[in-house]
Amino acid sequence: MTLPTERMTKDQPLLHLRNPYSVPTAVYCLPVKPELKHPRRKNWLRSEQRSNYDSEGMNVNQTMRFMRDYIDDLEVLLHGIDDAMLDCFVEILVAAWREGRRVLLMGNGGSSSSVSHIVNDMQKNIAMEAGKPLRAMSLADCTPLIMAWANDTEWDNIFAPQVECWAESGDVVLGVSGSGNSMNVINGILTANRLGATTLGLAGYAGGRLKETAQHCLVVPSDNMQRIEDVHMVVLHVIFSALQERAKAEAAAKS
Repeated sequence: MTLPTERMTKDQPLLHLRNPYSVPTAVYCLPVKPELKHPRRKNWLRSEQRSNYDSEGMNVNQTMRFMRDYIDDLEVLLHGIDDAMLDCFVEILVAAWREGRRVLLMGNGGSSSSVSHIVNDMQKNIAMEAGKPLRAMSLADCTPLIMAWANDTEWDNIFAPQVECWAESGDVVLGVSGSGNSMNVINGILTANRLGATTLGLAGYAGGRLKETAQHCLVVPSDNMQRIEDVHMVVLHVIFSALQERAKAEAAAKS
């Protein structure tokens, strides 16, 4: 890192930087502009800065209102989650953990990152807390395999062959689709149904085909994809957390 030493003076305070691989070094700190010391102060923007925002079509108050409305919308959607369906998901996953069943998860785009994320929690954290992992696996993680199926067949077929490969009767397959109409997820669920797996769905809008195809489906009734994905991630963390507590309690009771 190049420090702008020409702007430093000897009477400015020193900042000591801790370096784990060498002795501490000292550099002169640059002065902080007064107007930047408290950026959350109510009137922290100067009038000319506010006019710049106005020229772009949205001022600071409008931006803050938009962000607050977004958060308020999420709060409404979260309070509207179907408790009975949440409990259903948890009971199915607890049984899968108890019986050593596989749990396969799939999704596209942002939903693929959500299922990949929650597999980390379901597999590692439950193993550490309860001494036995949930055999969870994301079907969206092997990029070469996904590309091979997409290239040699079609994109709608990237999950179904993986479900065919791994799912057995009694396993759990969970598909996440913001629109509820992602055909690769639908085809994966149809394959899982045929193999005798228990199928779960997370959808948005009115549920789409996923609501009709999955045996159990939780729908976030919104037409905004970002809010749908936000709530889906919260739902995944909630069911994981409840599963972890149940698994930990059962493990403790046996010890």
